[in-house]
Amino acid sequence: MKGLAITATLAFRNLSRNRRRSILTIAAIAFALAALLVFDALKEGLHQTMVDTATATDIGALQVHSHEFRANLITLSPLPTPEKVSQALGDMGITTFARRLKTSGLLLAGPKSSAIVLHGVVSAEEARVTTVHQQLVAGRAPAAEREVMVGAGLAQAFGLKVGDQITLMVQDLFGSPVRRQFTVSGLYQTGVAAFDQGHLFMSLSSLQSLLDAADMVSEIAIALPMASLAAPAGELRQRLGVDYQVKTWQEIAPDVSQLIALNETTMAILVAIVFLIVALGIVNTMTTITFERFREFGTIAALGATPAGIMGLVTAEALALGLTASCVGSAIGITLCLYLASHGLDLTALTSANQYFSNNHILKAVLDWPQVLYTNAFTLLTAVLAGLYPAWSAARQDPAQALNHL
Repeated sequence: MKGLAITATLAFRNLSRNRRRSILTIAAIAFALAALLVFDALKEGLHQTMVDTATATDIGALQVHSHEFRANLITLSPLPTPEKVSQALGDMGITTFARRLKTSGLLLAGPKSSAIVLHGVVSAEEARVTTVHQQLVAGRAPAAEREVMVGAGLAQAFGLKVGDQITLMVQDLFGSPVRRQFTVSGLYQTGVAAFDQGHLFMSLSSLQSLLDAADMVSEIAIALPMASLAAPAGELRQRLGVDYQVKTWQEIAPDVSQLIALNETTMAILVAIVFLIVALGIVNTMTTITFERFREFGTIAALGATPAGIMGLVTAEALALGLTASCVGSAIGITLCLYLASHGLDLTALTSANQYFSNNHILKAVLDWPQVLYTNAFTLLTAVLAGLYPAWSAARQDPAQALNHL
């Protein structure tokens, strides 16, 4: 233990022999570490924003459909015994779910028309799963029969306002065309232009009446913490059986999952490049130190130091270099991350048309403390590995040749 303390003391003292070189090396490593911490925190914030936007607008964490359901909505797929799903969720202690009925249709207003998706929902239930009903910009949510809530973008395109009349055309449960007039009760704006221009909301009973589909439900959306979906999804599948589909948001929105995976891969490549540069910097510094102290190592060897002892001393210096840089870089990186977590970066100019930033155009850092520890540990490991070759070179010198070295 005493020997390790002496080695550590000598390692830190030796770094001060050429302070300028040591400071430059430490600064370079610290900058790389701080940059990685900030990039990783912003990446986590980016992913969280993307997932929150996708799930809070429509998807939810899980969705339950009939086993015959297909996402194109051309054919209605009634959910068999919706009460069974509600009972299963209640037995699992899950109360944040919403019953829905969805179908495609046509909006007619004067000479204009547009293909739309109709959502029949229970407003109180839907508000527990998505944020659409909290994003009203005019009027109110549909309450009475033949009332509909329209996206602000679609309303602007059609020149609609609260209180106006529109005509909806759909195919009912039996394939017969149905036309019916509705009153615009409210306007909503999620920020996702494609969603706002193509989705209309009405009460569940209104859409059931329009489709001549009494008590019919085609979908149940569930809100759950995103970090633990596999277990409840598996349990729900087991409880419901083969007559139902239970899908996570990753399965419903694979584009979001793929973007996150792509970002993770890109970040991994960036980390590899940065640590390669860090390793080359440490190798260069330690090789220079070893060359400058050629005679010193020869003298130590002549006085009885073993090759292992010399190798340990040089490796300890490399570790001291990495440890100092790690402390400085972590202090800078964590400070920047905490600032960005509080204030964020305003990306409105870059994300105003991006569907994954509809809820928030301010990108805030999310500091992942385990990742901070892993990054620091990898920095120290890189320092040790980078110091092995210079240490091995110093340890294998012949004392007689080293003492005659100029």
